[in-house]
Amino acid sequence: MTGSFDRHFSTILLLVIVISLCACETAGRPNHSVPELSAGTSDLSENEEPVSVDEQAERYHAAEELEKMENYGDAAQVYDSLGDYSDAEQKKEACLLKQTEEYYSEAVRLYGERQYEEAKEYFVYLGDYKDAAEYVEKCEAGMSRERFWSLLSEKEPGETIVFGHKKAGSTGEADLKWIILRRDVDRVLVLSEEVLAEMPLISGQDGTEDGVLLPPTWMNGEFLDGSFTSAEADMLRAGAEDPSGDLFFLLSAEDAEQLPENTAAAVRTAGGATAPSGWWLAPRSSESDDLPDDLEDGLSSVVDEAGILQPHFKDAGTPFGVRPAVWIGR
Repeated sequence: MTGSFDRHFSTILLLVIVISLCACETAGRPNHSVPELSAGTSDLSENEEPVSVDEQAERYHAAEELEKMENYGDAAQVYDSLGDYSDAEQKKEACLLKQTEEYYSEAVRLYGERQYEEAKEYFVYLGDYKDAAEYVEKCEAGMSRERFWSLLSEKEPGETIVFGHKKAGSTGEADLKWIILRRDVDRVLVLSEEVLAEMPLISGQDGTEDGVLLPPTWMNGEFLDGSFTSAEADMLRAGAEDPSGDLFFLLSAEDAEQLPENTAAAVRTAGGATAPSGWWLAPRSSESDDLPDDLEDGLSSVVDEAGILQPHFKDAGTPFGVRPAVWIGR
């Protein structure tokens, strides 16, 4: 009875020592970090005298107890310190795999909770395990989104933000600036600060029914593809009611008329450092399959160079300014 008690006590004591050693070895690391292990390199086996078979058995049992407690990292270190004793090597590898699976699950959880920086550390450690490398890129994109939204939280409707870039000829590229119109919980509606292109509203000079609305085609094609990174495009899709449809659109006359007072003046003029420029509003929709109502006689609504809303005013076949509007999602 006394011998059994002594062995049990010795196991507990060894377990306490092992846990203490492991705690010291990992002190100073983030809680979610773990040292890589390789056979024969554990701190537990350095500078130690060879241990007897009985001591190895006790240490092996301590490692099993750690494993039962799901303390896989510390168990792996103890198994590692045993070298080729029994099946310690296989046990170590099994513990490392279980720990890796736990790390992956924890990383995915953190990512889902938008704790991107912490999640990235896990995925970087996991290396080529499953799709960890892809998640590293997703975390970086998420961190970029969080920085954007942190900056956005300090902005009010009528103020401007930078998002994307525009071509600037031989001088390179310039930031795209957007005026904040309104904000929902996880998305914000913005309008380009300047007129970004000039084109007819509809193809053809006669406003016929087989014409194509040109600004949406340009905005959701050439402009989208050439002005935004893949991470930024993801944010645009996140803000859209239908991510598979058009992301950019022309502001409607109704929306322009209902702008908050402190944003109306800002959005009704455009041109930046150049002369003021007028811009297209979205043509009113039609209940039929024909052209929108505004275009039945070839005319559509605009905001003119003086910043005045002009319903049913401009020949849709003539070039005029385009200012994209879009929802940016979190």
